[in-house]
Amino acid sequence: MHITESIFNKIFYILIPLLLFFGIKLNDKILTTIISIILFYHIYSNYKYSTWPFNSPDNPDSISFEKTNPYWTEYVAIIFSMLLIYTSLTKIKKSIFYIVILIFSLIFGISHLRQIFVHDNNYYKWMYN
Repeated sequence: MHITESIFNKIFYILIPLLLFFGIKLNDKILTTIISIILFYHIYSNYKYSTWPFNSPDNPDSISFEKTNPYWTEYVAIIFSMLLIYTSLTKIKKSIFYIVILIFSLIFGISHLRQIFVHDNNYYKWMYN
């Protein structure tokens, strides 16, 4: 199965608001702040590159190499992932929601770490190869 940018964005726009809801429900300011930044950056990025949900029918489904985010954003994403992992691990006994956040954070971190070494703009290729 090949996860296109459009499929990823559809999953993302369901998962991230759900995680944001968990952060608000848990009254966790660090979690809520990081997930909000991730959400707003993805909305900005999708708008900037005209990917789903902002694309027109004549635009390609996936981001091309000319439409890539700045390389430094991979490092910021890894730092956010580590903060989410640390927060989840230290509070995992308080709520089962932290397990969901931990799983998301690990996938998020691995995908952005992979982009540092294999800059192919296919963040989740490691999940189905």
